[in-house]
Amino acid sequence: MKKNIWLLLVKCLILVPCFGQNVRSFDSIFPRLSREHRQTVFSPTGLVSSVHRSEGIQFLSRSELDKTLADPILSRNPTVLVELLMIIPTDAKFIDVYNAVGQIKTLKDPDYHSPTLDHTPLFEEASRVESPFRLIDVPDPPPATTVPRQETFFFRLQDENFGNSYFRADINANSRRFLYTLSNIRSMNFYFVPIIAESGLIMQLYFEPVREGMLAYCIAGAHIADFIVDRVDIPTAIRLRVEAVMQWVVTGIIVGRF
Repeated sequence: MKKNIWLLLVKCLILVPCFGQNVRSFDSIFPRLSREHRQTVFSPTGLVSSVHRSEGIQFLSRSELDKTLADPILSRNPTVLVELLMIIPTDAKFIDVYNAVGQIKTLKDPDYHSPTLDHTPLFEEASRVESPFRLIDVPDPPPATTVPRQETFFFRLQDENFGNSYFRADINANSRRFLYTLSNIRSMNFYFVPIIAESGLIMQLYFEPVREGMLAYCIAGAHIADFIVDRVDIPTAIRLRVEAVMQWVVTGIIVGRF
């Protein structure tokens, strides 16, 4: 999957437009990144941080992005914080992002693997559900032509570790940025033991056109039950899922352009 994404990103390099002065550059948003970190941001996998909350937010705190992006996550007293930052070299618009995040069925992808699971899919099934009260699968809508300012829907993931996991997806968009927020609407269990309570896992995926392409930033947090923290490598589990979700969106944006 990463090889395929790299080939698509290389193809997109020829599409990056020259934006006007009203569009920010990446360096103006993240002026304090080291050269090494900046190079990683422009790689196909992006720059990733997975830390205990006591270590604090790594990327957002050194940026010119709205710091309130972290508020819904910090308010849940997370045990683990994950951030992912990358530049997608594409001239994609928010409609492309909107259509990408709406295709929940494509989150079921056998190419997303955990290195510890011997090539077992991370998400075995993925589908929208009708509502949090009727958890029956429904199809994704056809591609849209306009982006709503706000929208909410729900979906189910059959997760290798957590079984059936149910999420709420919230979209908030304006002319400058596109925000996609995911939160679990039921507890997430590990071998039938609840380890993440309802709304205990939140991901904020932020997209903004920049002069170099499309800025993609994710901050996620998970509050883990105390008794399990030292028994299961939850930070890695959350990081893998953040990476999988971001790569799913990136792939959807790029594939939608061809």
